[in-house]
Amino acid sequence: MPDTDLLRASRDGDQFHYHWAARQALKLLLPGADLTAIAVEGVSQDDTTGRDGEDVIDIAEYYGATGLREANRVVYRQLKHSTARATEEWTVSGLGGTVSGFAEKYRRIKLESPGLERKVIFEFLSNRPVRDSVLRAIRVLAVGGELGDYAHEVKFLKQYAGFTDDADGEAGFFNQLQVDPTAPGLLRLEGLFRLDLAGFLPGAPDVQPLLLKEMIARRATSLETNHVVDRSTVLTALGVPPERLLPAPNLIDPPGRVIVTPQTRAIVDDIVRLAPRPVIVHAAGGVGKSVLTTQIERNLPAGSITLVYDCFGNGSYRRSSSPRHQHQQGLVQLANELAAHALCDPLIPAGTAQPTDYAKAFVVRVRGAAEAIAASTPGALLVLVVDAADNAALIARDGGERAFVADLLREALPDNVRLVMLCRTERVDLLEPPPGVHRIELAGFGVAESKGCPVTAGRR
Repeated sequence: MPDTDLLRASRDGDQFHYHWAARQALKLLLPGADLTAIAVEGVSQDDTTGRDGEDVIDIAEYYGATGLREANRVVYRQLKHSTARATEEWTVSGLGGTVSGFAEKYRRIKLESPGLERKVIFEFLSNRPVRDSVLRAIRVLAVGGELGDYAHEVKFLKQYAGFTDDADGEAGFFNQLQVDPTAPGLLRLEGLFRLDLAGFLPGAPDVQPLLLKEMIARRATSLETNHVVDRSTVLTALGVPPERLLPAPNLIDPPGRVIVTPQTRAIVDDIVRLAPRPVIVHAAGGVGKSVLTTQIERNLPAGSITLVYDCFGNGSYRRSSSPRHQHQQGLVQLANELAAHALCDPLIPAGTAQPTDYAKAFVVRVRGAAEAIAASTPGALLVLVVDAADNAALIARDGGERAFVADLLREALPDNVRLVMLCRTERVDLLEPPPGVHRIELAGFGVAESKGCPVTAGRR
């Protein structure tokens, strides 16, 4: 029975590794994230030629590039989990193998590419506490100071590292060594991983965490020749083609030099002051509604951000192969454009997600983005503009579906968020505007083309 318990505890450690790496891999999906790749059970093929010390590396994270030389930063981690001894402190002897292996890797990097060792971090991560004297001894070896009560730990750490007659190398290594005893236990880690993934994929089935963890686990075996995980690997494991993250890009052609009328500024002034009431700007076809979408941002308070969703898509909205009226297009596109501004996490569409799942996830992201904008620039606004909203409502009605535009008009948005929808006058009722929506009729304005003659703007 004791042998069985030890085996189970060992398997707990394996599951901890897989869940921790899978949760970390979600960071690869963040737009603008510097994390580029994660190597499982070792390092990337573009690391050092010599493999000294790599047997202690469970996870290697590469920031900026997949290779050691091109990366901005590399983190080599050893992960240690304990079920039976979760409260027992690590002593200096418990870190012996880790320090020895990390030091070998440090020397190999310094030998092959002098100077690169300064951008590398070696981290020991565990759910068990570490004796304070060990942490203080590492600090002494890194920056110097009195040994005090840590002479015993300093002595053995020096022996494990093995920097004989290389005081500079020893100090450099311990300066790059980090010990993190705050990792959650396996059960809590599994819950955090599922929670994080649910935030990325609203309405996704329970199988998604298993798929991502299994992808990580497979890369820890000989079954997978490539044990490096990148953004496309994660999306493939989740069954999401990359193009579905931005399913309906803005296809509005930017006009030439626009002749802005006083009404344009008046409309923007109305948008700014009507907090937090939605605004419907309506006009006949060809008056210039789409051109107006290109002019709103330049007349807003400093620091404001405007996103424009194009329901028309150069007429593609009529094709079943490129819909633009559903929640999984409109709200996913807007959310991921917000994410591209580093204002929220991306929103990944799932085949089982319902419109309410997308709506809830979108509102959470808008609220977080609004808080970030307010903290960065007081008085700045987040303006969500939906052009040709009537086209989305029309195609949804014909197909017996619910358009995202009608539901979005009913959401309660933060005070520094403005929702603006543009449509034809005769189709305003298709949007099912609730009480309190402010309506503005656009009279039109001109565009100066290359010949210099003003013409009436608009395309719908």
